[in-house]
Amino acid sequence: MLTKPHRLLRTHNFEEVFKKGKKATTPFFVVYARENGLSLSRFAIVVSLKVSKKAVERNLVKRRIRSFIHIKLASFKKGYDVIIRVQGGAVVTLPYQELEKELIEVFSKAHLFN
Repeated sequence: MLTKPHRLLRTHNFEEVFKKGKKATTPFFVVYARENGLSLSRFAIVVSLKVSKKAVERNLVKRRIRSFIHIKLASFKKGYDVIIRVQGGAVVTLPYQELEKELIEVFSKAHLFN
């Protein structure tokens, strides 16, 4: 689980990232990123009902993404607000290794890795 300082929580922060942030996409994910002026990066994950009607499956996807972020936290550039939006229901059936590969690809496209 991500510690509280690494979580993006406030509505106005979400709006700023969606409006003014850079966007990178893959078939499964859209990443919005914006500099935040802080010494750490903050993350949020959005999984809509379009991905799955079942909360259990949506929560599984969120847990997997949070786990990936937690493991790779030292590899991320500091000072960004990042929103990961999951798109497409097929992501629910992806094995963790494939999901990890897709996340590395989208974060690399967004230039968020050191």
